[in-house]
Amino acid sequence: MKNFRYKKYVPNELGKIIFFEDLIPKKVLRQQFLSNLFTLFFSIFGLVICILMFSHFIISNDLFGLFSALLFSPFFFYLYKAILNFFIIEIGVVCDKGIMILHLRSDDKLIKNRIFYFDTKYEIKIQERRNFHIAGRYRYTYDKICTFFDKNKKIFQLGYSFVDNRKSSKKEFFDNSVLAFETFRITRR
Repeated sequence: MKNFRYKKYVPNELGKIIFFEDLIPKKVLRQQFLSNLFTLFFSIFGLVICILMFSHFIISNDLFGLFSALLFSPFFFYLYKAILNFFIIEIGVVCDKGIMILHLRSDDKLIKNRIFYFDTKYEIKIQERRNFHIAGRYRYTYDKICTFFDKNKKIFQLGYSFVDNRKSSKKEFFDNSVLAFETFRITRR
């Protein structure tokens, strides 16, 4: 296994590193620039529609304008996420006692991290959804989602999207996370 360059951010309580996404932030941000730019323009377009509909409601007191503005209001969140995607990437780390997701800037500085420690009382549920697309190269895309539950309470969630089952770092991170959790449950019983 290659040496993990962000090992200083992984706490010792997570145990031994089993898998990590071998990504370099500058390269990934450069590769995703066009898709991030498209997402930014799409979010701005939705936000403009939201603002126009809300101003239409204020001027004419028409409830259709308010309803349309509320319908397009999630674009505030999408715009925020689109701006962050220009500067921050996620790197997943699977250890034998938990999972960690690092949020790094292009200069390798840690912004935040999400840590999930395994426990034997947690249950796991894996779902696969099929999404239909009207336009685009592919007719369907798929989402695979893994949810960790404590009794019926959702604790942590992982997921990735794919078109076909080609090898990708997100798929490997997902598969290794599930395998590490199942191994942890078997060895701790």
